[in-house]
Amino acid sequence: MRHRVFLAVSLLAMSLTACAAPTERPGELHTTPPAASTTPTSGVAEVNEANIYEICVEKIINAGQLAEGDRANVSFAPQSEATTLIRDDGYIGVYFEAEDGNSTFQSAAGIVCIAKGNSTNPDWDRFGVGPVLLTIAEIEHTLRLEVMP
Repeated sequence: MRHRVFLAVSLLAMSLTACAAPTERPGELHTTPPAASTTPTSGVAEVNEANIYEICVEKIINAGQLAEGDRANVSFAPQSEATTLIRDDGYIGVYFEAEDGNSTFQSAAGIVCIAKGNSTNPDWDRFGVGPVLLTIAEIEHTLRLEVMP
């Protein structure tokens, strides 16, 4: 059983990092969200540090990234516990944890989303559910990785 759990977690981790060789980019790391969001005059907000968490939660739920079952069995860490990072290429990444009570493998999960552009139709670098990352160094490294086309 332990081998199957390790295998499942390993496969989830690999799905977050794509097959192409990633490169690292410097960026700013933030562990608390800023107080306000910026909205352009068109009325549509750009993806930013204040709204990436909510955009990510919506994407994870709507993209079927969680185990099938009752949505009430899933809880996300609060936004105040999320880690965000702005990469030099303009993408904004967020990492936070979730408890997926519908999962038969492992209920604790790490959520990673990296996007930029329009908040109603983001340009996704990647998003997904994987293993819980244990250190800020792991989180920062994961958020800095770029998926090559």
